[in-house]
Amino acid sequence: QVSCSRRSNFLIEELTTLFFPNPERAGLAFLVVMSSKLSDKLLGDDTEMRALRLVIPWGWLRYFLVLFLSALSLSMLWLWSLDHEDTLWDQHLRPEYVNEPLGKKTVRYFDGYLMARAGMDGPATFKANVDRALAPDVTFESVAWGPGGGPLETHGRDAWTKSGEEEQFRTAFGNTELFTQMMFLGDSVSATTTSYGTLFWGGELFGMKAPKMWIELRVCDFYRVVPDPLGIHGGLITYNFMMIDWADVMHRAGRPVLPPTLLEEGVVLPPSANDGVPAPFSILAASRNATEARAVTEECLNDWTGLGTARSWHPSMTFYGPRGIGLAQGVAKFQEEVLKPFQAAFANRSMEKEILTCEGNYCAAMGSIHGHHVASWLALPASFKHVRIRFGMHFRIVKGKALEGWAIFDIPGLYRQLGFDFFASASHGSLQPLTSARSSSTNFLAS
Repeated sequence: QVSCSRRSNFLIEELTTLFFPNPERAGLAFLVVMSSKLSDKLLGDDTEMRALRLVIPWGWLRYFLVLFLSALSLSMLWLWSLDHEDTLWDQHLRPEYVNEPLGKKTVRYFDGYLMARAGMDGPATFKANVDRALAPDVTFESVAWGPGGGPLETHGRDAWTKSGEEEQFRTAFGNTELFTQMMFLGDSVSATTTSYGTLFWGGELFGMKAPKMWIELRVCDFYRVVPDPLGIHGGLITYNFMMIDWADVMHRAGRPVLPPTLLEEGVVLPPSANDGVPAPFSILAASRNATEARAVTEECLNDWTGLGTARSWHPSMTFYGPRGIGLAQGVAKFQEEVLKPFQAAFANRSMEKEILTCEGNYCAAMGSIHGHHVASWLALPASFKHVRIRFGMHFRIVKGKALEGWAIFDIPGLYRQLGFDFFASASHGSLQPLTSARSSSTNFLAS
């Protein structure tokens, strides 16, 4: 009996080590050991029970019980992993957000899931969740995430998940991102966000070695949304454009590409209003004049293609420009340091607006400025080429005037059109020509 008990205790220890080497499984190991010890409690150690111990082969029964419970525990773990493979994320939507415009509410789910779970969930779970927000034929465009740092355009939600954008991002930044949204607005058919991320750049990106440091990354997104009962809130995203201020990223990583400006750079703040962060809360914006804000925004956009009178800007306005342009405070500074250099560099200017969305007194626009490059801009010498510069801009309108504005431009795309490699220039510290291998990815498509 003593020998049998020792053998069973030894087996328990061996099975516990074998099946539960991880301390996190200690709870299950405890159940196995307790089932073994239960026999001693039932039979006791008094001399009257010794005869029963000889009759009942309790040691062998205990072996069987331990093996059975171990197999049951492993089966439960396996079933648990299957059940959680495609778990749907619960965003816990607050009641204050229930009546948001369709475009904004749909993007809130999609953006919220990416910020909360991207890089943590498995492929099946990731797909199951993004499919609740993305149309099957969704188009994604992003600056610099194509091969060689070129633009990326994909068609279809599966094409986006397999495009390599997520893989490149994770290689460079891992799962270290912390994104802070500054503005988030939308209407029934569109939405936009502008944010900054705090990330640790620890892996290779576009052929550049990692600086092994924390950086800030400024980004804007624009979306189109259509009503669809398959969407989590009755809508699905059909288009998403994403652009990062890459010149600012390179500068913060110690690899400046653009020369310094006369204006302060690297300062981009949320709206200076109690409208929530990100601004605006829809419950506040609902009572404000979106029609007036849209008209003012249209006039502000015309400053880039027209005479640049800035008549729709408030005298004490603030313009948060991207790296290479900087922070302009007051109409005079904005005209002199922002608009005039741009107008002098590009002749025959025109604008193509792709998305213009407003919510209350907040508006945003995304599109392209076309023009002939006739003079230097951002230290890029005149090429006399017809170029297309993509932009994303956001505005806060107060009493019929633009009080604050934010902008990002596709500088890597401009470099490519002029025959230069933006990211190679960042790596070498000087202007580098675009190689044939890199230039072949200028219009990269995936479907």
